[in-house]
Amino acid sequence: MSNTPIRYVGLHHIAFFRAAFESDLELHAIAGRYLETGPDLPAAKRTLKFVQTALSQGAKRNGKHGAAALLRVPRSRFREQAPDTDASPKVPTLEQYRDEVDPDGFYRESELLDMYQAEYGVLAAAPVSPAEERRQTRNLRLLQKKIRLINDLAAEISKPPTLDDLVAGWFDPRVANKFVAAKIDTLGDLILFMNHRGYRWYRAIPKLGEVTAKRIVSFLAGSELSGALTPYALTPIKEYRSAVAKRGAVVPRGAIVPLEQIRVPVADLNGSQGMNRAEPRRNRLQGNDDLAAINAWLALYRHNTERAYRKEAERLLLWSIYAKQKAFSSLTTEDVGEYARFLENPTPAHMWVADRRYDRFHPAWRPFVKCGLASHSISYAVQVLSGMCSWLVGQRYLDSNPFDGLPKMNAATWNPITESNWVLRRLQFLRE
Repeated sequence: MSNTPIRYVGLHHIAFFRAAFESDLELHAIAGRYLETGPDLPAAKRTLKFVQTALSQGAKRNGKHGAAALLRVPRSRFREQAPDTDASPKVPTLEQYRDEVDPDGFYRESELLDMYQAEYGVLAAAPVSPAEERRQTRNLRLLQKKIRLINDLAAEISKPPTLDDLVAGWFDPRVANKFVAAKIDTLGDLILFMNHRGYRWYRAIPKLGEVTAKRIVSFLAGSELSGALTPYALTPIKEYRSAVAKRGAVVPRGAIVPLEQIRVPVADLNGSQGMNRAEPRRNRLQGNDDLAAINAWLALYRHNTERAYRKEAERLLLWSIYAKQKAFSSLTTEDVGEYARFLENPTPAHMWVADRRYDRFHPAWRPFVKCGLASHSISYAVQVLSGMCSWLVGQRYLDSNPFDGLPKMNAATWNPITESNWVLRRLQFLRE
């Protein structure tokens, strides 16, 4: 049994094959317009043969054996065609020019030739024999019939690409083998790789050049798989970063994004009507929602301290909005106890945990990297967030600090599950 993968015929293959017979360009130049291999003549010839075989087989399946034979006629047969009677303007032959400007034979042959070249900028065409003209006319008729056959069979033999298709089914072996060596077997794998790596994804695949990569992106972007490609894969990094910075669109529910990209217009979630808000008229901050209040606190710090504190505040705000569906300023002591448990094992992992560290503008960015936090890191996070809430209480933004209800934590021995369960039991006892 052969291990050779099935090659698929796409509409770009059909367009290449048709242009090989319609166009006066050399085959390598035509391939540069349509194929991922560019103006590679051996690859172009392989593709031409591959498409020709597919078309011939399609014709035979329909019982058109004569059509199949016509499809196998080489392109060299059609390179010289009869003049197109509809072309305009037309350059007359020298004999036609003589009949028009010198019917009486006044000019010498050399003078007439100079006049002809001066007016049309071409040398006089050699007279075409009747047999040659018939041959050209017949070839043109056969070419027109061949083009109609190609168009009729295109829908039958071509298919749109799908995520499960092997890359070896769509690309020339010279290109497909580079993907396979990089453990990219299907178009779905390739698109995932492109979305992860971004605009210059091809740099991570040995010997795959930028020009070939752009042709592949053009093929995918022009297919039914275009919706699977993210702007990060299609946009130069500087343009993408600028667009992210300026973006004002509302982030869809469930989308985990960095603090600077959060957009929460709903009053129940943005904190403008939080259950733990202090009396609004006593608020000392200019902002009147949770994100503005947190940013006001972060603005007090610089450099590494600001980045470390932002990470903790960001995680809590995202968890509050997307996991608890509550505003940060509505969190209770029970909620923050639950949050402490969440820090140890953020779930679902695909939503909260990245496989590696990504830039903050990257679509694959997540608040956690590879796993949750160790006990000492959870203790640190709780201390930072408690300090933030105390400051917000002092600014009369929050009415109380929900972290005050948690027990004092020893980073070396504190167990988030045991301690937070104790908090829940204690609160239940006080309510009873």
